[in-house]
Amino acid sequence: MKQLNEGNSWSGELLVKRKDGSGFPAFVSDSPIHDQQGKLIGIIGISGDISERKKAEKEINMLADVLKSINECVSITDTENNILFVNDAFVNTYGYTRDELIGQNISIIRPLENPPNALSEILHTTLNGGWQSELWNRRKDGSEFFIHLTTTNIKDSNGQVTALIGVATDITDRKRAEEVLRESEEKYKSFFEDDLTGDYITTLDGRLLACNLPFAKMFGYATVDEALKMDVRSLYPDKKAREQLLKRLTREKRLEYNSSELIRKDGKKIYVIENMVGKFNEKGELIEIKGYLFDDTHRRSLETQLIQSQKMESLGTLAGGIAHDFNNILAIILGHINLVRRKFSDNEYITDSADTITTATQRGASLVKQLLTFARKSDVVLESILIHETIKEIRKFIEQTFPKTISIRTDYEKDLPPVVANPTQIHQVLLNLCINARDAMPNGGILSITAKGIKAQDIQGKTSKLHSPEYIYVKVTDTGTGMDEETKNRIFEPFFTTKGRDRGSGLGLATVYGIVESHHGFIDVQSEVGKGTSFNLYFPVQQSYIEHHAKEVSVNDIAGGNETILIADDEESMRKLLTAIFEEKGYHVLAAADGQEALDMYAQQHDDIALVFTDMGLPKISGEEVIAGIQKINADAKIIISSGYFGHNRKSELLKAGVTDFAQKPYFPDEILKKVREVLDLK
Repeated sequence: MKQLNEGNSWSGELLVKRKDGSGFPAFVSDSPIHDQQGKLIGIIGISGDISERKKAEKEINMLADVLKSINECVSITDTENNILFVNDAFVNTYGYTRDELIGQNISIIRPLENPPNALSEILHTTLNGGWQSELWNRRKDGSEFFIHLTTTNIKDSNGQVTALIGVATDITDRKRAEEVLRESEEKYKSFFEDDLTGDYITTLDGRLLACNLPFAKMFGYATVDEALKMDVRSLYPDKKAREQLLKRLTREKRLEYNSSELIRKDGKKIYVIENMVGKFNEKGELIEIKGYLFDDTHRRSLETQLIQSQKMESLGTLAGGIAHDFNNILAIILGHINLVRRKFSDNEYITDSADTITTATQRGASLVKQLLTFARKSDVVLESILIHETIKEIRKFIEQTFPKTISIRTDYEKDLPPVVANPTQIHQVLLNLCINARDAMPNGGILSITAKGIKAQDIQGKTSKLHSPEYIYVKVTDTGTGMDEETKNRIFEPFFTTKGRDRGSGLGLATVYGIVESHHGFIDVQSEVGKGTSFNLYFPVQQSYIEHHAKEVSVNDIAGGNETILIADDEESMRKLLTAIFEEKGYHVLAAADGQEALDMYAQQHDDIALVFTDMGLPKISGEEVIAGIQKINADAKIIISSGYFGHNRKSELLKAGVTDFAQKPYFPDEILKKVREVLDLK
């Protein structure tokens, strides 16, 4: 009232009592009334019940306290995104003071890494109701973090939007955990899908729940989706095989390195090494199987090939031993029968018998040579051959053995030049290709073999290695099933075959390729599915090669001599035979029954001995040791090594050791006399 007395107005809030004694808050405004002389004559008072306003203010203050205390970051902005209010969590999270934030645009905390127009999109959507999503935010220090933001609008009594509320939650840790989990899942998925082994998960009743691509391809399916439609039980050759396997898994819980025979989609068998892990329910019942398969078919095939190779190696070792002893026997027979023929040349009956024995002996020697070739224990002998003659021989053979539904045609140029080759191997190449052609025409067709000369300049694009200006071009063509590109690219791989395990070893075409290459030739293939196949072979013509056909020369026509020859052989019959042959031509002969005796004789009489003719297999001291001992005494000694069998590369090794020449048993007397004379005449 003092203010009124002094002529001033007053306003304020007062607690006012009603008639019934209850009180309520009111807003009171009093203004003084003065007369003309300035004397206070009255008061005008205005009052209003402010109970509702006070209640609203209390609620607002309570709400503000709540907003300040919650952990989420709360902001209130106007309709242009200018900040009106932030709570304590907002201030603490973003690193700004409240004064630094109030009045600033909300973009202060939105980094550029967010999608373009993100701010305008959030504003527009919030004005029309609300927005919710995840986005990046930025602190005052520039560090960024991920939030989940929810916005809504505040409207006045007229429905007009007056402000926007945003509630943000820092989800950086959660996103990091989700990312770690996602990466872990991706790694697992990648490991599962990229694993080279066949991985799968299946139910007990054979339903395939998951598998990777290697598993699908292992069993002949192009895609995982295709494989998932199959019943795993169909992979086993019979029901019992899988039942027994599941019984083991139930008992042992997991199986490691289990070897199984399974069936592909096309019916072919494959061999696998499998690790299996069982999943069991609370009752201990098997409900799911995880498996990891490794296709062991190729290794099993190689193992079989190795066993076969070892058998062949054993056969070769046996063949080598047989060859040496058997050829010794044949050499004795052949030598003596020639002596008999010469002594009884006027007796027709004896000479006929001698010829028969000679022929039989040669057949025996040929048989030994074939055995060594089969066992790959003989060196390849090259000679001048006419390929069209080999084609003639092949045609005769296949006409007699191939089905009559296959028509055979041959066409070759006359007077084709010879090539330097091994006739047996060339025969093997053409026969292999013809057999493949036959197998490609199960219902019949046409097999053609052609040969002609061709200039190197006409085939330059087919190979980078040309060894001759001229080639013999041989073409073997069939009208059979043909091959696709993938098969054609693999046909020369060892052990690759399309015939099935029971019909082909996969070595035929690999052998063909190797033989052609060893003859400095090359081979290419043309084929289309359903249109047949052509194998094109090119063999170089050796222009400088001159075949020396040895004229048949009798023993009487071969020059002899008076030199001394030292013979070393443990076979008494062979020593006597060689002694008789050499002495008949005027040579002086010294004979030793073992290596030590031969070396002693040479040490005592080396000045007189012009030639040493020694067997390889000698008692006491071997042929190699005899050679080494002789070389120490006389480095220029002339030595001929005789044997029924020379192993691979053995001759080249012996030449380096000092041997002058070789005599392969069995031999004719004229052959050995000629060789001895040639060696003795060497300067």
